Amino acid sequence: MKLHHSIFLVLPLLVYSSLSLASPNCAIKEQKLREQLDYATRYGNVHRVEGLNRALANVQTYCHGSYQGRYNRYDYAPAAQPFEFDRQYQIAKKQRKVEKRKQELHEAQLKGKPSKIAKRQRKLAEAEFELKQVQAWGG
Repeated sequence: MKLHHSIFLVLPLLVYSSLSLASPNCAIKEQKLREQLDYATRYGNVHRVEGLNRALANVQTYCHGSYQGRYNRYDYAPAAQPFEFDRQYQIAKKQRKVEKRKQELHEAQLKGKPSKIAKRQRKLAEAEFELKQVQAWGG
């Protein structure tokens, strides 16, 4: 029982030290994973605990500013502007989605099925809306 109590005393120190070394985005990811892990452990969800432990290990291994054999989109961002870099990444991602939806709409128009055309138009409108939201996000 004494070991159980000492784990709860040491764990916050380990979390604090690991979070202080990581980038802000990595720290947020790690904190959210630890919260989910605590919840899954509390309610005995063994499979979820295993998956979250694996995800936490991946975040601790791969999510930081130095290259360790795997590309991380935050590696090359200026240290003072990680959120602007993330915004640019999200904009590019949404632009690719809009282009994909335009291509799908064009293919549906070639086939000539009205139901497919309407569906593809709706999906294109949703993708364009998401792009506008991300563009407005950073101001």
